[in-house]
Amino acid sequence: MEYNITYREKDKGIQVIVSYKDLNGKWKQKSKQGFKKKSDARRHADTIIDNLKETLQLQKKLDTENAGMTLRKFSDMVMNNRSLYCEKNTAIHYQQGVDAFGDILDIAIEDINSAHIQGCIDKLIQEGYEPSTISIYARIAKSLFKAAVKPYRIIVENPFTTGDIIIPKVEKNTEIKALTKSRLDALLEDLKKAKNQKDYIISLIASSAGLRIGEIEGLCEPDIIKDNPAIMVTRQWKKKKDGSYGFGKVKTSNSVRTVPISRNTLTEICKYIDEQKIKDISKRIFWQDKNTASVSSRLGRKFKKKGFDISIHDLRHTYATMLIGNGIDVRTVASLIGDTVEMVTKTYLHTTDDMIKRASNVIEKIF
Repeated sequence: MEYNITYREKDKGIQVIVSYKDLNGKWKQKSKQGFKKKSDARRHADTIIDNLKETLQLQKKLDTENAGMTLRKFSDMVMNNRSLYCEKNTAIHYQQGVDAFGDILDIAIEDINSAHIQGCIDKLIQEGYEPSTISIYARIAKSLFKAAVKPYRIIVENPFTTGDIIIPKVEKNTEIKALTKSRLDALLEDLKKAKNQKDYIISLIASSAGLRIGEIEGLCEPDIIKDNPAIMVTRQWKKKKDGSYGFGKVKTSNSVRTVPISRNTLTEICKYIDEQKIKDISKRIFWQDKNTASVSSRLGRKFKKKGFDISIHDLRHTYATMLIGNGIDVRTVASLIGDTVEMVTKTYLHTTDDMIKRASNVIEKIF
């Protein structure tokens, strides 16, 4: 490898500059400053040279067939492969992340550096994207470049890791929205007044059994167990790869479960089923609903109109919070809501107004 090393004083320290020829015969540089002694700068120069030699050896082994491939073409190739193994929504979110880096999509992957990436991130900030959204898009792009390193061997290094790329920090907000028992009762009572009981029953199942909206929409009449009141969760209603909605697997293996319900909840569900005269051949209870997104939006608007700033998923949070607040152990709660113990611990182990009141009553009795 042809190279030379230069040292100079800069900003009250010593800077080392390593100039070298790449495989195409072009001169490039790597530098670092801030060394107090020339001996320290010299040691760092040796490290740079060793790394360069290793990098150039790896570059010789790169897949020359894909040399010059643009980021756009590469992302299409990767997505065509990944779409065989992921859900439709996952593919859509992946593409959104790639599109966020539109300014560099038509540049050859090997020519993209950390400065290009930082420029795209800065543009997203200027356009008003939320830090959480930018963070997601950055992770998608980073994974794409990681794939270009291995297994595709188009580049040697991931440009996300070769420079000090600044991504806006996301402030963690662990607070969840959960109703107190009295507020939940008020909401359900209000929903029950409607002539069409569908939204009431969906909300009742979410808040008294902790099911996700896709799991609720995927319920069929045989899933309601009457002898020992319970709901079997074995499937969900979800968007498929072709964009249509239909039955699909639940979120994780933990999500397959049987959830006990009260006699009152069972009575209300059975009453609704009897009145509906279900026509769907699969005996799907909420057969009129075509997709979960519109159901969630409709319920969110209805809740807000009634003075409850929550979503249908927040009723699942309410269910889990009430169980924990009433002394149900974390492992059992995780089993009932179809989640992991770690997720339940992280999400729900916080105090609620009901828990504070209960603690106050206990303290009063003890002391």
